[in-house]
Amino acid sequence: MTDILIATQNKHIPILHSDAKTTLASALVRQGLMPCSPLVPSVAITIDVMELYRVANLRSPHLSIQAFVKTLCDLHGVSQANSYSFGSH
Repeated sequence: MTDILIATQNKHIPILHSDAKTTLASALVRQGLMPCSPLVPSVAITIDVMELYRVANLRSPHLSIQAFVKTLCDLHGVSQANSYSFGSH
């Protein structure tokens, strides 16, 4: 079992990963999470949030990932300085 920080929910959850043949990243994807690193992920983003960004970006192509992340931080009461960095501020 591995502990992963879900970036959009600002909480840690246990990820069951018992099969030695599967990677932690593939275990995360099967549970609806996209790892932020392919080899040793410690942060993941829900696929639902990625879909939300995709649709919002289709409606407003000028929406940057930085603005989206800052919005998520505001909604969840997390200071971006204390969260993981997604590019320049």
